[in-house]
Amino acid sequence: MGKTQDSKRIRKEKQKGYVGAPYNFIPIVKDTYDYEKNKKKRADHDEMKEELLSGCIHYTIEAKTPIIVDGGEKDSNDISTGEFYKDVKGRYAIPGSSIRGLVRNNAQILSFSDVTEEIDDYKLMYRSVASGAEKDYYNGILGAESVKNGKSRISVLKNVKAGYIRKNENYYDIYSTKLDKIGKIYGERNYYVISEREVIEDYHKYKQKSQFSYLFSDDFGHVMQYTEDCEFIEDPKSKNHYIAKEERMFNGAQNGSYLPYYDKVSYNVNEDKITAINASGKLEKEGCILSSGAMNKKKVFYIIPEIDEMKKAKSIPPNDVETFRRDFENKKTQLVKGSEEFFNLPENSDDIKPVFYIDYGGKRYFGFTPRLRLFYGYNVKKGFKQTSTKIDYCKAMFGTSVKKNQYKSRLSFQDAYVCNEEDVQEMNSVRKILASPKPTSYLDYIEKENENKRKEFIVTYNDKDFQLRGFKQYWLKKEIDEVGGRLRENEKVGSVFSPLPKGTVFSGKVRFHNLQKDELGLLLWSIALNKESEQNIGKAKAYGFGRIKITINKLELFDLEDAYNLDEFSFKPVKEEIGESYIQDFKEEMKRWLKKEIEEMPNIQDFFSMKDSSKIPGNDQTRYMSIDNDEYQERVNNNIPLPTIKEVIEKGTKKK
Repeated sequence: MGKTQDSKRIRKEKQKGYVGAPYNFIPIVKDTYDYEKNKKKRADHDEMKEELLSGCIHYTIEAKTPIIVDGGEKDSNDISTGEFYKDVKGRYAIPGSSIRGLVRNNAQILSFSDVTEEIDDYKLMYRSVASGAEKDYYNGILGAESVKNGKSRISVLKNVKAGYIRKNENYYDIYSTKLDKIGKIYGERNYYVISEREVIEDYHKYKQKSQFSYLFSDDFGHVMQYTEDCEFIEDPKSKNHYIAKEERMFNGAQNGSYLPYYDKVSYNVNEDKITAINASGKLEKEGCILSSGAMNKKKVFYIIPEIDEMKKAKSIPPNDVETFRRDFENKKTQLVKGSEEFFNLPENSDDIKPVFYIDYGGKRYFGFTPRLRLFYGYNVKKGFKQTSTKIDYCKAMFGTSVKKNQYKSRLSFQDAYVCNEEDVQEMNSVRKILASPKPTSYLDYIEKENENKRKEFIVTYNDKDFQLRGFKQYWLKKEIDEVGGRLRENEKVGSVFSPLPKGTVFSGKVRFHNLQKDELGLLLWSIALNKESEQNIGKAKAYGFGRIKITINKLELFDLEDAYNLDEFSFKPVKEEIGESYIQDFKEEMKRWLKKEIEEMPNIQDFFSMKDSSKIPGNDQTRYMSIDNDEYQERVNNNIPLPTIKEVIEKGTKKK
């Protein structure tokens, strides 16, 4: 058996459950169509030539499933109302900008356009606490080791230090503590860890005489992760891990009263063991207590020694600050409400916060928990392997704002209004978790650089030979996924929206100016695609909302000769045309450049396969993976890449 076949067999044996997503990727082809190299001239806006075409495309959009295009309205609490978009006259519509975005994305794929402008050049951040391709690399940077401490063994992050972060004008600096290290077995660690279980059990025993009674007083003012009467039992799922005997004893539960915090305290310590905690100024040593997020019912305090402003501060590179901010904004919605400030950078110089950091391999990592999120080794754009062009079809038609090459669009997309609006009513409100796929999901978004072959080896953004998988496209769904995005009981997250029903029809127009025949052909093809094609638009596409069929009803061309005929005045200087010949003009130009039919290109075949209404996989093949059922964890453990478009369709066809 060959190596590739063997790796596929092992992969399938490892992952017995479902692997998939409601989206997939159309490959970004390296070679792009360049106007200049193909001796093609972009038309000027003020040119008046008979071969240049101007006019209007009339089309209709039929909703094949309920559809929601959010109008952006918010209530008094700044929360989206989820109402369908309406224009200034109160008419339901799909904004022209939304249609333009859909058509432009189609045109980029069909015309092999340069998408350099679409790819932001930034680094991502990650945390790997359990498994996956990053586990060993991540633990190596943190210095994660199991060390002997007396008769037992403990887990230590030898490279992680604690300090204090402060904003100094436009820069951020990290200040050291007055204690450099706490002991040889701990490596660089200079902070103490004490179990909340130990604190609570001591308080049970001694009450107000407890060395930790301050933490239960009104003067302390912070809610602990567990109630003061908590009884602990060993977690049956994890050896040497303790949980509350009763769920009510855990304040960090969903909608619980616990929030992460930090505060000044004083403390006593015997070698590496905290023996007492009290208000600042009461005990032998000064410092800060920090209790972070309650994920997985963690129950430890971190005691960080006093700041030492006499030592030289460690600066944080501005690019890393921006990366941290971007990462924070991306994950902010996942945080417990009220904890956002804790995990964010301080906003002024008076706010000095405890911070954890690592100096490793010439880089400085920082965050607000010891198992902090690390910067990946390479920027996202390193995986972008496409040839850049000065002018391509999309830049020529849709315009570009790039300096030295700015060009105004020759297309105007009008809003598409609901037909027979008096017969259309918004459906009952729907609440869904609108999960947004993140580029940090390396098993989905990137692959090993190796053109025209199935990628059998997993890479991350720490590997220099990764490449971006391509244009993300959501799968069509025959019906709404009623199970997907379902909220847990009493869960207050999720988005509420009011869709318009299946069968709603919209009517819209696209005006164009000075297009060449093949450019008009690309525009027409990008709007309606093929006869069997359907598309999706709006919110909640992952759950089947917004599947649409676009039909071109009429193509009107401006008759230049008739319009400027001085002998005979005309009120209708337009003529109707059939658009198929223009689409063929575009295909012929692509054939000349590609040396083959455009439909024979693998990326184009993938694209139309995902849009083919006769090849829609079942919802069970294109849903998000379940975290509750350990599907996603199993996939990460076994490093299973996202199935190809062909694999998903073939599996869906067999099931039918």
